[in-house]
Amino acid sequence: MSRRPLPSGVRRREWTGGAVTFEANWRDASGKRHTANFDTASEADAYRQDRLRERRHGGTGDPSGGKLTLSQWWERWSSTRQVTSSTRARELSIWACQIEPDFGEVRLGDLRRSDIAAWTVAMSGELAPATVTRCLVTLKKLLTDAVSEGLITASPAATIKAPRQTQVERRFLSVDELARLEQAMAPRWALVVPFAAATGLRIGELAALRMCALNLAAGEVTVRATAVSVPRSVSGSDVRRQIHATKTFAGERTVPTVTPALRTRVATMIDERGLGPNDWLFTGRDGGAMTPGNWRNRTWAEAVTKARIADPQPTPHALRHTAVALWIAAGVDRLTVARWAGHTDAAFMERVYGHLWRDDHTDTQNAIDALLGGGQVQKLQPGCRVARG
Repeated sequence: MSRRPLPSGVRRREWTGGAVTFEANWRDASGKRHTANFDTASEADAYRQDRLRERRHGGTGDPSGGKLTLSQWWERWSSTRQVTSSTRARELSIWACQIEPDFGEVRLGDLRRSDIAAWTVAMSGELAPATVTRCLVTLKKLLTDAVSEGLITASPAATIKAPRQTQVERRFLSVDELARLEQAMAPRWALVVPFAAATGLRIGELAALRMCALNLAAGEVTVRATAVSVPRSVSGSDVRRQIHATKTFAGERTVPTVTPALRTRVATMIDERGLGPNDWLFTGRDGGAMTPGNWRNRTWAEAVTKARIADPQPTPHALRHTAVALWIAAGVDRLTVARWAGHTDAAFMERVYGHLWRDDHTDTQNAIDALLGGGQVQKLQPGCRVARG
């Protein structure tokens, strides 16, 4: 009785001692030949078809990729990332502190969804939801690119969800708090408080602000860049300052909210310090440029403590929230506020600041009332249009 024909690329092998296996044969994207043995012909054929499918979809078809440890893949992956230095530093810190200790020595092919889910839950008990999300996003990028490289067939992290982040009420500063902060601030930095509270610039944008970006006559400041504090090591104990372009096109903007009183104070500061067009607007006692991380951890923190600002303790970003709240209170519309703040996401603006707008719909209500009470509403049939008059 003749045997059933074997699938293409599969052959029967008889071993010493009588054992029989079925060998799958295929070539990867580089032309290298691979084999793998299975107990049945159907298993061998299914495995071979999976490798060929990987190759057709842009993978290598080389199963040895799954034998790489996550640490080995990280070294290859991170060295080819085209990202800003601040993003690189953040990913390195996440890798060294959160991912490598748990998964560094695990082979790509051995990573399981359940392991990553348990890791996410464990982090959620120790870290803030936003931090857990950043860690999970980094791991997802790492594994998604391993799939694209053909090292694994699917990412075990693909369906893992980050912990839900509750909407936190933004911290706004009162006029009294602004005055106390400015008074408690080191004299060299004091003007940062009212300037940020009027213009809504982020601390990084203030640190990258040159004199040529100011138009005091018009009360405008133009944002074109941002300064970032980049750790020199994983520990983050030492940082250096770098200037980058704004992250989005919306971030490059002109904000016309430098008030007349503030213009006078800024002009006086410029004259006293003898600043030229290419000088930094805000500098330290020795003329050194403003480094966001150091300024936040030293100058701002000391001023908040000295001014005895009530909890929750504000971060420098509270100045930006305060500026937006002031614009809204002054009657500025949503679209303009989003443009001045450098936001592209209208949904974000509505979610964070929407409760501050108090829209007056009196005119609309009166118009509807007049139509209903005046008998001007026609009985409409489906598909009919109201004549405009």
